[in-house]
Amino acid sequence: MRSTLKDLARETGLSVATVSLVLNKKRHKIPTVTQERIFTAAQNLNYRPNQLAVSLVKQQSMTIGVIVPDISKYFFSEFTLGVEEEARRSGFNIILSNSMNQWELSGECLEMLSGRCVDAIIMAPSSDTTHDRLLKLKPVIEKSHIPTILIGRDGGELGCSFIIVNQSAGAYQAIKHLLDLGHRKIALLTGSLNLSNTQERIEGCRRAFEEAGIAFDPSCIFEGQYDYDSGLIHAEKVAEAGYTAVFAFSDTIACGVYRTFIKKGIRIPQDISVVGFDNVPFAQMLSVPLTTINQLAHTIGMEAAACAIRESSVNNIAAGVAKKRIIYDPELIERESTCPPLSREDGFC
Repeated sequence: MRSTLKDLARETGLSVATVSLVLNKKRHKIPTVTQERIFTAAQNLNYRPNQLAVSLVKQQSMTIGVIVPDISKYFFSEFTLGVEEEARRSGFNIILSNSMNQWELSGECLEMLSGRCVDAIIMAPSSDTTHDRLLKLKPVIEKSHIPTILIGRDGGELGCSFIIVNQSAGAYQAIKHLLDLGHRKIALLTGSLNLSNTQERIEGCRRAFEEAGIAFDPSCIFEGQYDYDSGLIHAEKVAEAGYTAVFAFSDTIACGVYRTFIKKGIRIPQDISVVGFDNVPFAQMLSVPLTTINQLAHTIGMEAAACAIRESSVNNIAAGVAKKRIIYDPELIERESTCPPLSREDGFC
């Protein structure tokens, strides 16, 4: 049975009001020795505050709802860990909901979390969420009156704070790195061209080529999915076409590239340099540690939670706190999978 404040008052011989002031860290002038008596009794009786009662008093549930497209994807799992770390630091819990990468379910997730009386919602839209589909979520957000933080999309039109990763800047860094090494024939192994992230990364590649005075050749684009099989399939075409470097739009694609190159006896990076995108844990564990782009998923998760907590404050809600627009530039992580283009006879970098 849960111990109550009355149990603690009875155990210590103090009033319920005195016990409550100490345990809830309210301003008081209660002697230290008395405080220690209360804390000892609370520990002995295994006292835990009634969260429902606390929520009613504070007018907060101390809970943040988090919607992600697919928790099995590295970015979103690491992102969620960042959200939870920052939330716990501030005494908040999270409720996690997967939209199964379907935009229709995003609205259902929003409705569900609103019904759970969460204090704020952090939402990363699914990959099939077009601009028009995103706008259809606006009435749901407005109806809930719950602060919502958007991840990966501009939430200005929805009246939301948002945090995005500059995908174009990440791809620009990857291509510039290869160009600075002397590569000129670089293959781009992309995800679906229908996705905004893919288009933004291609634009970053184009900018890097053009700044180097090199015309961008669309034939260097090998469209696939953000998966291992796309890397397997397109790596064969890349090898046959004489490219000296590959920029894989995900580390998972790069892993497929590695597998094909190893089977064909193509050495990384002596024969072909490879750059990935995401900086998943296995990237540094590959036979040749992978140069890649770090999206700072954990940092973004922590920032999203901090933003949600700030906006969920009762005082801030009443004051109409200003919305935030946060853009992160990803960072290049240089490892051993890239070097200057060399003839196959050289055998070293």
